[in-house]
Amino acid sequence: MNLTRAESMNDSPIFIRAIADLVSNHLKEYEAGTIGATSKQVMLRCPQCTNPKCGKTKEWLSTGGQALQV
Repeated sequence: MNLTRAESMNDSPIFIRAIADLVSNHLKEYEAGTIGATSKQVMLRCPQCTNPKCGKTKEWLSTGGQALQV
C-alpha cells in the first residue's frame, strides 16, 4: 500500500511566521492587561444553542484557562 498526503498551505514558512507573530503579540498585550484572554467573538453562542457544555467551555476560555469561580 502506498499512501500520500496532499500538500498543505499550513506548512508555508511565511504562514507559520505570521501565526507566530499574531500569537506573540496577543500574549504580550494580554500580559500587559490591554486585552482580554479571548476576543469578544469567542463568547458568541450559536443561534438557539442550549448546550450547557458549550456555555461552560466559552466561560472557561474567557478566563484564559483559569479555574471558574463556583
